[in-house]
Amino acid sequence: MSNVIEVLHNLYYGDHALIAWIITVSPAIAAVCVQLPAVIKSIKANRKKK
Repeated sequence: MSNVIEVLHNLYYGDHALIAWIITVSPAIAAVCVQLPAVIKSIKANRKKK
């Protein structure tokens, strides 16, 4: 258990770049997840047309 805490501590205090990257990328991932169902629907619709 102390290993997990150590890793988390290192992520927050040792490597700020990683946290900044996660914060930067999270909205993009969320946007992709929101759009994914619509994209899948359009792909399925396109396949039916062929």
